[in-house]
Amino acid sequence: MEAYYPWIAFFLALILAGLILIFNLMQRGRWPVFRDLPGYNEVSSDVGASVEAGTRVHVALGEGQIIGPGAEAELAGLSALAKVAQAASISDRPPVVTSSDGLTSLLSQDVMYSTYRQMRVEERFDHDLGRLAGLGPAGYTAGAMITTSTEKVSATFVIGAMGAEAALIADAGAQHGTVIAAVTDPVGQAAVFATTDHPLIGEELFAAGAYLKVSHTHAASLQAQDVLRWIAIAAILLGALASTFLRLF
Repeated sequence: MEAYYPWIAFFLALILAGLILIFNLMQRGRWPVFRDLPGYNEVSSDVGASVEAGTRVHVALGEGQIIGPGAEAELAGLSALAKVAQAASISDRPPVVTSSDGLTSLLSQDVMYSTYRQMRVEERFDHDLGRLAGLGPAGYTAGAMITTSTEKVSATFVIGAMGAEAALIADAGAQHGTVIAAVTDPVGQAAVFATTDHPLIGEELFAAGAYLKVSHTHAASLQAQDVLRWIAIAAILLGALASTFLRLF
């Protein structure tokens, strides 16, 4: 049976790619309706409030590495950053981004510069906005907390690969404004669930691009994943019924 696993994975990848293409074509400029997630609903209002108040948004990307553990969480965080940077492009105080990985810091700078260039306000861009806050969990947590307290931050978006230390960053952010948190580690999820008003649990982190309307491809990908879930559920139920039927007869 194990010999067929690569083929199964290949056909699933083909199905996923086909579903994404189909949903992309079906949208035709319309945005699909997803179930309500209050955390993502608050992002736009928090960014707007920070622009009006002349304060910053802090996007904490955590300790994941683009080439290594936590890459998927960092990519989701960078997608969210693009939308935050776009919404805050008219602000005198652009968003500040912290991470614990050098390559992630460079990519965050590139995402912000590309967004500002697209909005034709590239003169507002500063490379210091994408920061390597510290190495390792302790170093990064200390750097992120200092950033929140010294940069006149009114909204903190914690999204990425983080453990229990996410609670410290969220608590520091809560002292200066609102906090939205989505982390990968189960311990970190429990911590932010207890310390923030708008926690995002489990795979909700990876829906950032679709819920923040970064691109139609993100939305199509989320719809395709939902279809694959239903296919998996149907396969499990059919398998259970078939097994029961064979035992009875």
